[in-house]
Amino acid sequence: MITPQEIETKAFASSVRGYKKEEVDVFLDEIMMDYQELINENGKLRRKVEELNGQIADNKKSEASVMKTLEEAKSLMSDISASAEKRAEVIIKDAQLEAKKITREARESVSVLTEESEQMKKNIGTFKDNYRKMLTGELDRLDGTSDSFFEDLRDDFFPASMTDGSDLKVAHKEKQEDERKTSELSFSDLGIEEDVNTQPPDGATLTEKVFDELNGSDFDDKAKTMVINDAQGLLSKKTRIIK
Repeated sequence: MITPQEIETKAFASSVRGYKKEEVDVFLDEIMMDYQELINENGKLRRKVEELNGQIADNKKSEASVMKTLEEAKSLMSDISASAEKRAEVIIKDAQLEAKKITREARESVSVLTEESEQMKKNIGTFKDNYRKMLTGELDRLDGTSDSFFEDLRDDFFPASMTDGSDLKVAHKEKQEDERKTSELSFSDLGIEEDVNTQPPDGATLTEKVFDELNGSDFDDKAKTMVINDAQGLLSKKTRIIK
């Protein structure tokens, strides 16, 4: 490749019919200057190309890094998604098992409560029957007491020349019978009014008998209290009639 220096130092042979030396030198100088500019421009372009090639290489490296980062991000997202799905499945399964457990326990509790309720009803029925029998016996005993009471009343208030008071006794017994029926019908609704302190032949009051009977029973305290109240209320009414 011809350089500007070679153009500048080039020497031509002279001839009679040749070109003018001055014009040739001027033209060669112009060519040399233009050629030098082309060389300089070419150098600049080469450096620019090298710079751009470097940037391209850097960009390729960056692109590779970005692609790698994207692939890693995709893989991570896939792992997170799979993990979340598995965790959701575990949570749902645990919730279903817990729901089944709660349902099963609730059904078992309902079954137990139903059985206890049925047994409670049976116990209440048996308890009422037993104490109704006891109350009936006490009422019969009080009826006998009332007979002797009216005998004494007749002797005290009716002279031999007057009526023997049988009408009063009959009316009183009818009233007793009506009150007994009413008391038996409302047995479970009676409340306690006063204790019965009259000593029966065996030396124990009715209240003491009731408590002795209750102490030997496996019935709950609430039901025992209810029956005692019913019994005492019924007998206290009977006692007031006699008094």
